[in-house]
Amino acid sequence: MKFNFASKKFIVLGVGASLLIVALLIGFFSCFSSVKSGHIGIVTAFGQVDPLPLSEGLHPISPWKSVTLMNVRLQSPSSSADSASKDLQKVHTQVTVPYTITASYGAKIFQKVGNLDRIEAAIINPGIQESTKAVTAQFSAEHLITQREVAKTKIDQMIREYVAHALEAQGLKGAITIGSIAVTDFQFSPEFNKSIEQKVQAEQDALRAENEKRKKITEAEGDAESKRKSADGEAYAIEKKSIAEAAAIKRKADALSSNPRLVDLNAVEKWNGQLPNMMGGGAVPFINVNPGKQQN
Repeated sequence: MKFNFASKKFIVLGVGASLLIVALLIGFFSCFSSVKSGHIGIVTAFGQVDPLPLSEGLHPISPWKSVTLMNVRLQSPSSSADSASKDLQKVHTQVTVPYTITASYGAKIFQKVGNLDRIEAAIINPGIQESTKAVTAQFSAEHLITQREVAKTKIDQMIREYVAHALEAQGLKGAITIGSIAVTDFQFSPEFNKSIEQKVQAEQDALRAENEKRKKITEAEGDAESKRKSADGEAYAIEKKSIAEAAAIKRKADALSSNPRLVDLNAVEKWNGQLPNMMGGGAVPFINVNPGKQQN
């Protein structure tokens, strides 16, 4: 019996020692906190936030303190904004604002704003809503289409200004870095889209008709110009010919006036060598100068 009692006592002592060792190990490891990659650790104790966040890795931590992890990687929340254009058309816009939390400001922004969900709900999303509504109200629906890049640039600028102002008001200037903002094309009601399509089609038809009209006018003007040039050419040729003939006549007249015998010379040059059949003159009015032929 003594042996059994001693054995049981030994077993109880062994189990107690094991439990103590386990408790010590648990207590030891509970004094450490692990911060995974891409995060910082926000340390709080009895509701107070330690201004120095923990970096990545294993850190000793007091048992009465707790650690909340905050993601400092690039976040890309997307929000849709429903607004109205200057001409009161409904506009639906999807905006994505990539941002990162500056690690050194992590504890402070956690204390004054909260975790990432609170940051997006309190700063990022309101910035998207307010900026989109303010900008779309400056453009008509048609101009939002034709001047899309201008409107997007304005939205980008206003979101950045809104976020910067909100952070500065909380003493958190530089706590958030905004990346490249993406503004999805503005979407309108089906009725408006249909009216735009009809207007574009009408403008294309009008432009096509105008081009056809201009083409016909150009062809007609070209034909008229061709005819005018042809007529001018003919008139020029006639004019040159008339001038040449007039000059020739003048030269002949000048020659005749200076030499009357030139008429006889011209007559001799033009004579074909044959005498006329009848010649009249003197007392005998008609003489047959061709005796070889008998008159009938």
